[in-house]
Amino acid sequence: MHLLPTSTLVSGFNDFVLVYLKSHFLRILVFRNSTTMPSPTIEIKITKEVDGSDLDLNNMSLRAAKSLVVILEALNRMIDVESSAENRAESDVKISVKSGSACVAIVGEDVREIQANIIDVINRDSQKGTYLEEVRNIQKVITANGLTYESSFQFDNETYDFVEILKSIKPVRSPRRKNDDKYYDIKFITGKLIENGGKKPNIHVEVEGVKQKISCDEKQAQKVNNLLYSTVMLSAWTGMKSDGKIYYEFCDNYLTKDLYDEFRLEIAEIMNGTGTEPLLRIHEKFKNLIVNQRFGEARKFVRLFTHHLVDKHKMRSMLVASKAFKENGQFKDLISIIVKHLENKTGKKLF
Repeated sequence: MHLLPTSTLVSGFNDFVLVYLKSHFLRILVFRNSTTMPSPTIEIKITKEVDGSDLDLNNMSLRAAKSLVVILEALNRMIDVESSAENRAESDVKISVKSGSACVAIVGEDVREIQANIIDVINRDSQKGTYLEEVRNIQKVITANGLTYESSFQFDNETYDFVEILKSIKPVRSPRRKNDDKYYDIKFITGKLIENGGKKPNIHVEVEGVKQKISCDEKQAQKVNNLLYSTVMLSAWTGMKSDGKIYYEFCDNYLTKDLYDEFRLEIAEIMNGTGTEPLLRIHEKFKNLIVNQRFGEARKFVRLFTHHLVDKHKMRSMLVASKAFKENGQFKDLISIIVKHLENKTGKKLF
């Protein structure tokens, strides 16, 4: 067996899967010769593509690759829960991918606890948010995307078909957001710039007769000052004050409607997506901008994720996507901001 390879600048979606996995500190092993795995285990295998052809790990479709990432990410988060519960740096559980197929398996002493929590979710007896969310993510991909799956769930000397169980039960509901979760969004705003500046700088944009206040710093106010009384196209981060009122903070402005609409539509998909879909979109969008040598636009895309309210998963995905450019003068300052925010969120030093 050998460690999966990774590359700094990815060239395709399958390569991204490998880089993405390493970034989340998964212990990924490839078994060239399948051996009997000790009980208890959880194993999920994608066996056929949508067209009925056999699936090959080295030549799989985009749909299959996305499903593989969802399954791996879900199992990894469950492992992290058990590590935290035992106050360990990491779980003893290993995640493996068998060569020649998209077969994901986890094995280790903690698997029994993971299985028990999964069973609680299936029986509607669990209030553990992570397990509810991740079982839901697995259920969603195996019931909706047309691929063929097989599974083995070995528990108390019995083997169950995990995939068939998830297909047969009602959809698992996601846990409700906690009241103290911080609301945020990224909004795109088009309107007439009617005011700009002040001792505490603000931008005021009239949108369909309604004045929208957007806080900013002096440099940002100067950036759009020559557009006063003109139609502007802006992006802004939104958050919620303690009294429930929504506030806006300036992110960027766009000089062409094509770029404004391109980013507006992309961010809408990212913010409304579920599971790992938003993370994959962040990576793919940045990669496409770089491949097409749209470096200025790539910088603007990175800037969208530099606010402290952006959730840590999207921040981490952007760091993975832009890893090869962390010392590049065009991106270094923005990447440093994301690193700082992510370190504050996780309490861990990244570099």
